[in-house]
Amino acid sequence: MILADTNIFLEILLKQKKSDICKAFLDNNSSSLFISDFSLPRISI
Repeated sequence: MILADTNIFLEILLKQKKSDICKAFLDNNSSSLFISDFSLPRISI
């Protein structure tokens, strides 16, 4: 189980420097990723 931080998603959505690394992380760990209920609204803001 891996808890994905809000910053991983924001890095991709905002097309920042390390977005490629974050995409690869999400692709490689998609079967064991979780996100907290607190993080989801923060990403949408």
